[in-house]
Amino acid sequence: TVGVFEQQQHEEIVVVSRNENENKSLRKDVSMLPALPDCSIPREHAIRELTESFGNINSSSTISPRVLCGCTGTGKSTLALQYAHASKEQNRYDLIRWMTMSTENIFSEWLKFAASLNIVLENTSRTPLTEIIRLVFNRLRQYRYLLVFDDVDAYDSIQSSLPFDVQQQQHILITTEVEMEWPSHVFCIRLESFTPTESMEYIRCICKNLDMTHVFSESVANLIHDTMEGLPLSLSLTMHFISLQHKTGSDVSFESFLDIYRTKNLAVNNMRQTRGSQMHSICTLCDLIFEHLCNSPPAVQASVVVAQLSALGNVPVPRSLIKNLCRSDSVLESVLFFITDSGVIRTMNQEFLYMHPTVMAALAECAVFIDRWTVDIGCLPQFNNHSVELFLEPLVDAICDMTCSFDRKRYTDDEYKLTFSTAVDAYQHSVVLLSILDTLIKSDTVGSACRLVLSKMKCRLQLSIGYCQAIQKKWEAVLCLCNELKQLVLECYGAENIMYARLLSLKAKSSSRIEVDSSEAVELYTSALQIFTAVYGKPHDDVAYTLCELGSLHLSLHEYTEAMSHFEQAIIMQRKMHRDESHPVIAHTLDYIATVNTLLKDYVEGLLLCRESLMIKKRVYNSYHPEIAATIHQIGRIYELQGKYSDALAQYEQALVVKRKAYGENHISISTTLECMAAIYKRQSKFADAVGVLQESLLIRKHVFGDKHIDIARTLYSLGDIARSQGRYSLAMEMFEESLQMTVDLVVEEDGAEEVVRIRIAIASVYYAQGKFVEALEHFARCIDTLRAVCPSNHPALAECLGYIGGVYESQGKYSLALAQYEEALGIERAVYGLNHVMVAQTLTRIAQVYKFKEKYVEALTTYDDVLQIRRAIHGTNHAEIASTLSAIGQIYTCQGKYTDGLVYLKQALEMKKLVYPADHQSVIASQETLTRVEKQERFREVILNRFRTYIDARQHESAMSVTLGMAYSREEKVAAAEFVINHIKENGFERINTLQTSDEYKKHEGPLTNGRLGKLLSDLFEEFYSSRDTSGFERSRTARGATT
Repeated sequence: TVGVFEQQQHEEIVVVSRNENENKSLRKDVSMLPALPDCSIPREHAIRELTESFGNINSSSTISPRVLCGCTGTGKSTLALQYAHASKEQNRYDLIRWMTMSTENIFSEWLKFAASLNIVLENTSRTPLTEIIRLVFNRLRQYRYLLVFDDVDAYDSIQSSLPFDVQQQQHILITTEVEMEWPSHVFCIRLESFTPTESMEYIRCICKNLDMTHVFSESVANLIHDTMEGLPLSLSLTMHFISLQHKTGSDVSFESFLDIYRTKNLAVNNMRQTRGSQMHSICTLCDLIFEHLCNSPPAVQASVVVAQLSALGNVPVPRSLIKNLCRSDSVLESVLFFITDSGVIRTMNQEFLYMHPTVMAALAECAVFIDRWTVDIGCLPQFNNHSVELFLEPLVDAICDMTCSFDRKRYTDDEYKLTFSTAVDAYQHSVVLLSILDTLIKSDTVGSACRLVLSKMKCRLQLSIGYCQAIQKKWEAVLCLCNELKQLVLECYGAENIMYARLLSLKAKSSSRIEVDSSEAVELYTSALQIFTAVYGKPHDDVAYTLCELGSLHLSLHEYTEAMSHFEQAIIMQRKMHRDESHPVIAHTLDYIATVNTLLKDYVEGLLLCRESLMIKKRVYNSYHPEIAATIHQIGRIYELQGKYSDALAQYEQALVVKRKAYGENHISISTTLECMAAIYKRQSKFADAVGVLQESLLIRKHVFGDKHIDIARTLYSLGDIARSQGRYSLAMEMFEESLQMTVDLVVEEDGAEEVVRIRIAIASVYYAQGKFVEALEHFARCIDTLRAVCPSNHPALAECLGYIGGVYESQGKYSLALAQYEEALGIERAVYGLNHVMVAQTLTRIAQVYKFKEKYVEALTTYDDVLQIRRAIHGTNHAEIASTLSAIGQIYTCQGKYTDGLVYLKQALEMKKLVYPADHQSVIASQETLTRVEKQERFREVILNRFRTYIDARQHESAMSVTLGMAYSREEKVAAAEFVINHIKENGFERINTLQTSDEYKKHEGPLTNGRLGKLLSDLFEEFYSSRDTSGFERSRTARGATT
């Protein structure tokens, strides 16, 4: 050993081989050993036993570890330190490494060890621990080394940390306070409390170091030993505290302090029913010490805390104990004096005192103390990178780790309330800490390198503030912060860094929530996704989360194809990362994909995904978790859309049971399920049941929200809708008007425009049902005016309202006006959604129907072909909407008399519906009836055509001229009239026989068609046709014989 470099709590040793021809140099930070306490533990026999058990390392090839075990405060770590330092002085090892090996620290300790050995890992977060350990031991093959595993809490957790090569020259020393069954090959030394002699020697040593020899006596030492049960840590803390009291002029004596301790410790042990517990005794002692410190005069506050931290710093306090202490309010308050008193920090910088690393780690976990940090920055003249690492970075890390996941969770109500409260606290802490960073950055005493470190910390902290504001739904503030932070992030990290990607993602989320510009939000998410993908290069939570956010944004824009693409990429990535398939994020993404499938009316696939999600959630959550209720509810919704109302009701009722267990009786989620049940009862015409569940829902919403709320207005609307379905128009109008008034009172005009329009449309529908078309159109016009006043000219709600107006005109037979409304709506939808979208296909379908009613069959077929292409592009091959379009095309061909072509499309439609719907579904039955009717019509047409062909054949035997009722018609005239009828039936179908007289050639053949045998044949045809079929849906008009359809 040729050099020793000591900085704060660690000694870093440079090792050079004694053989000058073989230079085996290691980095300074490879060997790490905590400083030796001022007072050694008087356990020479244990040191000797430990040394003998290890033997000569040059001849030893064993990998069996040596274990120091015992209760808290018995001096295990101190004894291990004494052995390590003695071995260092004797040059027994080339390398000595001290590692804190509690379960939560194992990975980070091996990671730091690997870094000190210049081992480069491609991805530290994804490299298995066993691989890191293997690389470390391979690198150490040529060295003699001692590894000290301190504070081990389970033997199983460190088994992988033991060397795998018995030929290596290594010793492993373990300290633990956990009682466990060690393997037979493990040599274990158990440490107990001090004997009276050992206690007296230890107390004498402490008194000498603290300049208290004048108060030492055997009687005092025996009294302290008996009270503290010979526990080394308790002895040390007591002596440091008494020394502090003497230095500050306090009149606390040994006897009085020990009396107070005995009383308090007895009370605590009685309360916990664990008399004699050493851990509880130490906690009681620390609580008592801190209680005295808190009551010290303000003038000596700084020195009091310095002395106390000196005690903790010079005695290796177990991490588990510090964690326990920092959970105590009184202890935490007194530890905070270290942070709040600038004098302490000044002393810490200028003198040898330091905070024990376990105390620092424990404080970093207690983020609640940040708001107490009111440091006078002028007291830090030598602030440098090490100071940043020691004091500021743990605090920033604590906040960032706590806040970065805020926007990535799905919360129950209780979880959200707790997270909201945490976010408010974290925001306040961040603001205080941010002001400190700003002051330091502007300080002239801070170097450029340190300023860059502080600026990066500021970026992270401001991003955490953004996450806190996001959980509070302060989206405008989040967007403003992102815009202000952008330049600083670019300067500190650059445009290809994860920090910049996270900033873009947060800005995209805020933009989408306040609907500033959806296209901008898509671009921001896409840019963030590109950065995450480039940086990580493999599946990662950031990438999967951004994909889901992009999918959700496209979903809100009704861009289902894009949404599905992103969700499917996310689920593939999540399955690779979470191979056990039982992770909540997989279930949540499955929910999203199921939602898209449902909106695309792919109900079978949506149902399968929901069931898979439900299985995962049942493995992850308890049986009555809200997430399980949400998925059951979604399954019910799919059944409802499939028309399986009994199955849907069963799912909704099951969801209600879970929700009532999870939430109680009065929760808004229960109300949502009740509303869905009401919708099913309405479709089943079970109006009394529907009203019953809606009234229950109304009571819940009034209990939650009071007498006025937008959800209450929506329930009133639903009650009005049921009354309208029952034909109770006065009651329906009353409910709608109450709902409208409440909505107008509650919402801002811009935000509530669509709600208001929806209710006005319902009111207009009541007028329409009553035959009051003028009033209906007046309300529709008001809807248009409202939307045009507050919405952009291409708003989707405007297109929807134009569609309703077109429907009124269509019902009145005003097809030109209806067509104008539909075409205007189509222009808006194409501008908003693009050419291939479900809404565009729906409006094109309405236009095609108008063309059909106007008997413009060529235009109707062309329009339906466009609809078919759009729906196939969206839905694929088999889908209910595609089947509906095929059926409509088939019926157009039927209207043209092209029964053969029509039957091809109708058969395709029926087969597709059988694949999509159950056999007893109403749509399947209706399609089957249409197909049967058209087949019957085709047969009937052939019968009619044969009659007229027979008539023509019979005319071949007549004379060239015949007389009918005094009117003479030639044979050629009769044959021409019959052929005219045949051609009309072939071109238009016999269903359009009523349009015979509107033909341009009718006048030419009117005579033979209204007289004689041909006239009788045609008259019989009319009577037979109109008496044998349902003529609903056909326009009634006068025929040549005066018949009407």
